[in-house]
Amino acid sequence: SITSDFAVFGKSKGELPLSVENFTATRHNDTRDVTFRWTSVKNAYAYNIYYGIAPDKLFSCIMVYDKSERHFRGLNKDVTYYARIEAISETGVSIKSSIVKF
Repeated sequence: SITSDFAVFGKSKGELPLSVENFTATRHNDTRDVTFRWTSVKNAYAYNIYYGIAPDKLFSCIMVYDKSERHFRGLNKDVTYYARIEAISETGVSIKSSIVKF
């Protein structure tokens, strides 16, 4: 049997990335749209934004590579949402940010 396209995932040695700071979520006039912004974290190559309709129901996730802003269109109109973010680096993931309401 031949094995191809084999990948192993795990943690590299080193410190985890710092937590993301200055995370904001700004709704637009069309309330289906939101723009997320944050301060970039050193050595992070991506970010996971978790969002949902309650602070304990952040079941949806948007992954963003190499940016510190993400416009997203996909919310329900006039519904309150909550979100938090984590940084991803070669050494693992950061502690998630505080939850923002939008």
